[in-house]
Amino acid sequence: MTNPPAPNPSHKTRILVLDTAPLIKQIPLYHVAERFITIPDVLNEVRDERAREYLMRLPFRIETRTGDFPSLSLVDLRVLALTGMLNWEEDGLDAIRTEPRRPDEPNKKNRRRV
Repeated sequence: MTNPPAPNPSHKTRILVLDTAPLIKQIPLYHVAERFITIPDVLNEVRDERAREYLMRLPFRIETRTGDFPSLSLVDLRVLALTGMLNWEEDGLDAIRTEPRRPDEPNKKNRRRV
């Protein structure tokens, strides 16, 4: 398996919300963010022995947070909800987009990435 090149460390994101795929595929993530957060369901989905060993050897700690989303049953929806919560904590409610950006609308480059 060929790994993608490590991103420039000066462009690290502050917080990365993890889904199961990069953990199962053992994709190196330590150059991507300062903090890594997920929900317990994601860690429980990593069942492969080699992937579990990979999790134990990671050079960083993965924080877990429990989401109270009883109406949602899919792990991916919970990860998206956690991402929204973290964005709200970091940048406030006004920073959360409620409508998709129009194709002709410029991207705000000075906005801090979570």
